[in-house]
Amino acid sequence: MALDVIFTAEFAEAEWIVPFPEQLASDVEQATIESIYSTGVYDDRLFAAPYTSNTQLLWYRKDRVDQAPKTWEEMFEQARRLGRNGTIEVQGKKAEGYVVWFNALIASAGGEILESPTEAALAPEPTRAALDVISTLGGRRSPTRRSNQAEDDNRLAFETGGPSFMVNYPFIYPSAKENAPEIFENIGAARYPGVGSGESKPPLGGINLAVGAFSDAQDEAFDAAMCLRRPENQLLATELGGLPPTQEDLATRRRSRRPIPASPT
Repeated sequence: MALDVIFTAEFAEAEWIVPFPEQLASDVEQATIESIYSTGVYDDRLFAAPYTSNTQLLWYRKDRVDQAPKTWEEMFEQARRLGRNGTIEVQGKKAEGYVVWFNALIASAGGEILESPTEAALAPEPTRAALDVISTLGGRRSPTRRSNQAEDDNRLAFETGGPSFMVNYPFIYPSAKENAPEIFENIGAARYPGVGSGESKPPLGGINLAVGAFSDAQDEAFDAAMCLRRPENQLLATELGGLPPTQEDLATRRRSRRPIPASPT
């Protein structure tokens, strides 16, 4: 089965999925970027083999901005100078995307949301810095027009040619190439912006492959997972869906002439 990275611990703890055999787990670990491999691990065992990874980038209009901003504050300033075309697309809908955005902001500012599974952290300074970014985008003179948008809404808005900035996943790359080629030619990608002087902390997502505890064909399911992880299949997912591979060396490889967007992590 395919699992979002956030479900590994929940499904493993509930004993809905089974750990990978030791040799397969070792093979997966050796071929996978360390931070991505960790998304499939629970209680020191591999329960879900990473198939594709995912992270957000800063997408911007190269024909309007000479240099991509490194921080949210720099982006706000550039957006104000651009006037009507200075719109910034963010995930402001009260759903998963908003939580991901806030977590990236507070982590960049040096804080955390949780101290433990049952206790909040939310140290005052980093929390205030993160909320200042959200407040700026939600204020009356906000450089964004959209406060209730999800990832796909942002993609569609950016493809109209109006907005100049967007934080979003790499799936927007093949979409713009197909749906808005004139916009695609002017799209630049840069590392996710940081808060103040803090290092940027873009979200880490992706799809992992797990084997159900109640399956009658577990051996075949493990074989299928390892097959899907083969380099040529990861690259196919990258090219067709804009989903980054889980192996570092694949970021610079080509299965065809179509370019592969590189992950900043």
